[in-house]
Amino acid sequence: MIECVSYLVFLTLFSLVLFPLWACLLFDSYFRAMEVFDRL
Repeated sequence: MIECVSYLVFLTLFSLVLFPLWACLLFDSYFRAMEVFDRL
């Protein structure tokens, strides 16, 4: 039971750390694409 709870906590922390990273990557690629389209 304790292993299951610690696993859930680990997953939650992991997703909380990864989500901002993914958001930054998505916004970065999005703005880069906008710059490229503006040059076209």
